[in-house]
Amino acid sequence: MSFYHPLDYTRNEVRVLTIVDPPPGDTSGLVHCKLENVSLDDLTNDFAQFLDKISLPFNEVATRSWLEKTLQRDDKVQPSTGDIELPAWRWKIDNDNDATILEQWGDTLTAMGTDLFRSRSILSKMYLSMESPPRPSPRPREPTVQQKLYLTPRFRWGDFEAISYCWESDIREKKIVVNQAVLEVPKNLEALLQRLRWLPDAKSGMRFWVDALCIDQGNFAEKNHQVQLMQSIYARAFAVIVWLGEGSLQSDKAIELISSINRFALEDIDHSWDYVKSSGSLWKILANLPWNDLVDFFSRSYWRRLWIIQELALNHNMTLFLCGERQLSRSMILRSSEFYQRNSVLIDGLVSRASGGKVSSSTYGSIWAIIYQVNCLITTKGQGREPSRQPIYIHGYQRRLEGSATDERPSLSVILDLCRKARVTDPRDKIYGILGLLPENIAASITPDYTLSHEQVFYQFARTLLEENDRLEAILSWCRFDASSSMSSWVPDWTKPFTRNHIQWLRRRKVAGVSAAQWSISEDTKYLHCRGFIFDPIHDVSGPLPDALSPLHRVSYHSSYRPSYRAGAPKKSYQNYQLTNVSPNNRYSDSTSVRNVLWRTLRQDHPFRRDITKTCFDIPCEWGSVNPFRYRYPMSSTITSNVSWETFEAFRQANAEFDICGTKFKYFFASNDYFSSLQDNDGMKDPKNAEFLGEMASDMHLIVLALTGRRLAITATGYLGMVPEEALKGDVIAVLYGCNFPVVLRRCGERHLVIGECYVDGVMDGELMEAQSRGEYEEREITLC
Repeated sequence: MSFYHPLDYTRNEVRVLTIVDPPPGDTSGLVHCKLENVSLDDLTNDFAQFLDKISLPFNEVATRSWLEKTLQRDDKVQPSTGDIELPAWRWKIDNDNDATILEQWGDTLTAMGTDLFRSRSILSKMYLSMESPPRPSPRPREPTVQQKLYLTPRFRWGDFEAISYCWESDIREKKIVVNQAVLEVPKNLEALLQRLRWLPDAKSGMRFWVDALCIDQGNFAEKNHQVQLMQSIYARAFAVIVWLGEGSLQSDKAIELISSINRFALEDIDHSWDYVKSSGSLWKILANLPWNDLVDFFSRSYWRRLWIIQELALNHNMTLFLCGERQLSRSMILRSSEFYQRNSVLIDGLVSRASGGKVSSSTYGSIWAIIYQVNCLITTKGQGREPSRQPIYIHGYQRRLEGSATDERPSLSVILDLCRKARVTDPRDKIYGILGLLPENIAASITPDYTLSHEQVFYQFARTLLEENDRLEAILSWCRFDASSSMSSWVPDWTKPFTRNHIQWLRRRKVAGVSAAQWSISEDTKYLHCRGFIFDPIHDVSGPLPDALSPLHRVSYHSSYRPSYRAGAPKKSYQNYQLTNVSPNNRYSDSTSVRNVLWRTLRQDHPFRRDITKTCFDIPCEWGSVNPFRYRYPMSSTITSNVSWETFEAFRQANAEFDICGTKFKYFFASNDYFSSLQDNDGMKDPKNAEFLGEMASDMHLIVLALTGRRLAITATGYLGMVPEEALKGDVIAVLYGCNFPVVLRRCGERHLVIGECYVDGVMDGELMEAQSRGEYEEREITLC
């Protein structure tokens, strides 16, 4: 286009956008912009000397130090010529201590445009759910805190903010004016520019970098170069502005709830609401809060866009989130996501009830995955940043695990997981869109080239991961078998959905001991040659996890089973009831051992809450029908309101007759008569039982997450495991040197297809390597195709 002048790559040039006033007499309402070429190396003398003094490279850390030194914090001081005006709350809300933020909370919300009275109304309902009496809201008053800050530009030409948004559509149905020429653009881009024009920074000369306008999208050479430069663009921007899209009544309610949650968190209230489950009145109060609107807010298409992963990670300075007329900070979204994760089981139940049990997500109804993804996006940081020290919340419980993803800089597995789930228009961007976050040794091996097919890009990336990690799980932990794919099964296809959870725990096992990977790739790049051994064929598999929304009566059940606890029979505890028909040839010695093996396998031996007293086996079932105990026992709502309930119940009903080492699956579960011993007509007999019910529900939820995309399997020699749902009888389980988990393979001539990673109880910590050293397994070359 005529307004695109060639960029001088030797000067590190980019284009930036300035929003300008329309000419006199213009009543069109169109946004007018000026596009110009500038150099990211053209620093002011003051800023260049500052960088030399602090001995830091030019990135967001250096910019933050500059802000701390130069931001004018006195309203009475007149700004210098060229200084850029900013709302003071953007700095204060992310940098002041909690007490100061709380003291000025009302003023901050007013400055942000949040409905203060509606936010207080929501807050009062939240207080009513606590054991302490509701706290009075402060009276409305005139703002008393500083309203403005002034930024001293870092470049000779001024300063800029980088925009993060979702293209939404390629349909160009709106018009803007760029360098006096009318340009048609997508609706969401035009709405973003309309919103930017009213920001005080835009009015005082701030430039903006917007990819759709600042890169000539029809120039492949320029696009390749600018994609490589995006790490510098976002890291050197003063800040990132996020456009979440147009506002609505629902998004306004969500933002008011977010504001209230933040006030709640800032007051350091114990916001674990487990006891609410035993109080119908408090449950009703919480149920009336706009949780569904909050879920919709965090389900907006922006959060699923791939490019935002690095856009948010590369710069944490004063990030501004815009949704219609409303504004939010990064810290507000972070506090809200952590609040949800602490209370996920309870809030999931509230959302599920409000939605009639039909909440759409990748984990059969749980919104935990939605909020967890947002939390990862908000906390992930770019190379050279201090690692995130945010706690991990697993289904409502805080965990700090040694070697966890929060200890890495940043975690490659978290980045690749976000990449896998994200949406892109061009599949090649699955790799090119995260280059700025990859370790330098990996990123340096990849040069964006949009003349390659996405298959070629994926092959190149797989090879790079192997070469730089020298571990097979670096690629095999991302493989999902697809019989229709034209790609080799050992190459992760980043365009395909990956539903299996808890991969990080499998990566930390040591099925192959400390063996080094031995691999090579064929010249035509189709085959991966490995060393290892075949462990065991799969003898039988259970049914996969059923669709939670499928009616149970569609499943064919065996009706011969009768509960072992009949009316009038002695009540027995979990520890006392016995399993029968334990196969004399199974790998596990007795019924108690088999039960423990099954429990570990259903969880994939996940480290979360291994010390619980009650497990999923204590949840009773009447086989062959929709379980009536949810109606018979009011206190069972702790379990039946959990979003994993219907999926869990459908799975065990469908697999009631599946043989687990000589015992049918259904015999591992308690009966309704056992469950009735926990309560009388007035409800819970023992308050301790409320904790037990919570343990059962939590265990059930964790198991559903582990089973998603998987099924149980018995090997030919009697081992119990969990394998990908694509696995079949006759597939084999292999141990590959330099891979921390076993791999399910399917013979294809003289080669093998990769079906996926698996868990086999009793062999995950190097036991098979010891057996192999005794000659029980034969080492061989295994070629993956």
